[in-house]
Amino acid sequence: MGLPPESLTRVKRACYGLVDAPLEWYRSVCSFFERLGLRRCWSDPCCWIFCVEGNLKGIISAHVDDFLFSGKESCSEWQKVLEAVKKEYKWSDWEEDKFVQCGVLIEQHSDQSFSLSQEKYVEDLKYINLRAHRKRDKHALTDEWEKTQLRALLGGVSWHAQQVAPHFAAEVGLLLSQVNTSTVETVFKANKLMDRVKSMKGHRLKVHPIPYDELAMYVWVDAGSQNRHDGSSTQGIVLGIASKRMSHGDCVPVSLAAWHSQKIERRCRSPGAAEALAAINGEDTLYYGRFQLAEMMGAPVDVRNVDATVNSVDGSLVTDSRNVYDKMETETLNIRGAEKRTDLELLALKSAQWRNYVKIRWVHGEAQLANGLTKSNEYKQLELFYEMGQCWRLVEDPERASARRRKAAGLGPLESRAATQEELLGNKVLTPS
Repeated sequence: MGLPPESLTRVKRACYGLVDAPLEWYRSVCSFFERLGLRRCWSDPCCWIFCVEGNLKGIISAHVDDFLFSGKESCSEWQKVLEAVKKEYKWSDWEEDKFVQCGVLIEQHSDQSFSLSQEKYVEDLKYINLRAHRKRDKHALTDEWEKTQLRALLGGVSWHAQQVAPHFAAEVGLLLSQVNTSTVETVFKANKLMDRVKSMKGHRLKVHPIPYDELAMYVWVDAGSQNRHDGSSTQGIVLGIASKRMSHGDCVPVSLAAWHSQKIERRCRSPGAAEALAAINGEDTLYYGRFQLAEMMGAPVDVRNVDATVNSVDGSLVTDSRNVYDKMETETLNIRGAEKRTDLELLALKSAQWRNYVKIRWVHGEAQLANGLTKSNEYKQLELFYEMGQCWRLVEDPERASARRRKAAGLGPLESRAATQEELLGNKVLTPS
């Protein structure tokens, strides 16, 4: 610029490197998109939707300066929005059909479905190379270098699990909770986990095309009671988008929208308490998911009446806990028994049944998608889900039989059993008069 050394200059507007540059960039984008007629979402301030006469025509989401555009190519108004954006901002590349976004490879297929994967990312993950003399005593406590290596390996796997690989979420979460008290055996387990991650590096998470008028949300909830090293419990939550037909027993494609394998903060004295808290937290995830999906599909939002937006999307909670299901089936929930605090907390779920029309469904353990997010090395439900092209069903069983009883009866994990007349009548045999 021809300025002599130590010259004082005034910057007229925000530029890269200044503390307020990210905020100014965000304000610039918001202002410009508003002028184009886009509406910023309440559920995600980095997402904008474009509606024409109440009909969704396009959606834009942003991560810093990486933007995703989705809309109808046949819509002239949407094409004008795209041209205006291209004219206003100069990006180096505009990619479609196959590209990397925030470390995830996104591919669009001929059937309008998408797949998400991280093969290159997994290839770059590193094992922990233990020194020879350390391998001999698996019960020895790890030193600071080994703890640092553990955090690096598990942190890398955790990111992969969060993005596209829910089947690793429980194991990596449980191992991360043990780092501070880890032993050499923990390092062995981490390397063994890495073996499985690398063996499944080609895994792809699917996003299915689902007709708009069939959209519904389902949350599968499960809990592992007192299965963490400190005696606390683990909750597993899987949130999916699928057709309403799944509520009627159909096997349909499911797009996983979110999943969590986490410590339950409150100490649970029984499996029933852990299952109840997992269900309550799962419904909270479902509530937000229904709100976000409805808003992103163009539903009007009144922040003083959020329930109206939430209720425009059907919601179901799926549990394998008879305790939770039976209490939700009663007309009113009575506070009684040894764990009154748990019953009080379940009132939130009972309220959601009335206020937000949440349907509570019971399935046996092997039809519970969230089962693999509560304990290590429990992959069979999610493996079956992947083998079926990432499709699932809600299994009807009038007897509420356990997975073990169903297996003894020759029933598969997702096989429904039609109720006999005797079962429907409470096993009472009627004889002609």
